[in-house]
This record gives sequence, C-alpha cells and structure tokens, in this order.
Amino acid sequence: GVIQRKQGKGNYISDNLNRTIINNSFKYALISKEKEVEDLLEARKTIECELISLAALRKTPFHLKKLEQKIQELKDCEKTNFKRVQLDFEFHLLIGEAAKSKTLQDLQIAIGDKVMEIMKVGVFLPEAQIKTEAEHIMMYKAIEDSDAARARKIMERHIEQLKTRHIRKLETIDSLSLQKKERI
Repeated sequence: GVIQRKQGKGNYISDNLNRTIINNSFKYALISKEKEVEDLLEARKTIECELISLAALRKTPFHLKKLEQKIQELKDCEKTNFKRVQLDFEFHLLIGEAAKSKTLQDLQIAIGDKVMEIMKVGVFLPEAQIKTEAEHIMMYKAIEDSDAARARKIMERHIEQLKTRHIRKLETIDSLSLQKKERI
C-alpha cells in the first residue's frame, strides 16, 4: 500500500498512504537501533568492567603515567573538537593495556569502531564532558589505589550514562523525523 503503479506512468507513492505504516516503521527502526546500542554497550560493560578491575590489580607506574597523560590531553583538547572521542577511547584502551589481558583487550579493540560511533553522540554536550572528565579521574584514582571494586563500579556507571545519552538522542532524532513526516 506504499507504492502505487500507474499504467504507462510509472511507480508513485500511494495517494492513500497510511501514515501509521510509516510511523510504525520508524518506531521499529528506532527500537532495532536501541537494541543494537544496548547489546553493544552490554558487551562493552562486560569487557571494560573486567579490564578496569584487572588494571587496578596489575597496573605499573608506567601505566599510571600514561593514563594521567591521556587525562591531561583530554582536558587540553578543545571542547568542540572531535578528537575528544579518540582521546576518550584511547584512555579506555590504556586501561585495557594496564589490565594485561590480551584476549579481553582484543575484544575491546574489536568493538572499538562501533563504540566510538556511540561515544560521538555526547561529545559536545557540556554536562557529558564534565561528567566524563570527572569519571576518568575517578577511574584513574581507583586504579592508582588498587581498588578493583570501586573501579568496576565507576566504569559501570560511566557506560550506563553513555547508554542513556545515546538512547535519548535516538528518541530525539525519531521524534524530529516523525514531526517532519507529519508536515509532509
């Protein structure tokens, strides 16, 4: 009922198009995208919470210095620069390095591109930047203090907040798409 064939004229959008079909398809696409994000962040949480716990137990002064330098690079990076996403992800990779678990770190790297796409959603939100910087510092302190449980808790909250921001952004995009379709 979406496409109507007119003999000798071609294919056209149906004059009797049911807008609920379109609205429902957008809702389905949103739900599908939300599920993909949830699945990816669930995997990330599983991997990175274990990595940060191990990093708290296995880090060396060399790892602490590299983490500290990455935090400083993030602080020095302009708030509107997309390089922040790369620096943020590099901080997480350094945690993986400090954990000294090759397999978990390989898994972290394997999902890295998709994770960075999700991270881009909140990169320019001032409240997200402030929280992210503070959480990175708290992660660093927990690793420095060899407090695996605290480190795990901070990482878990960090990833949950990213999930919330991303799904809120998807819902906003969906709402704007529906408003635009209704005006047509």
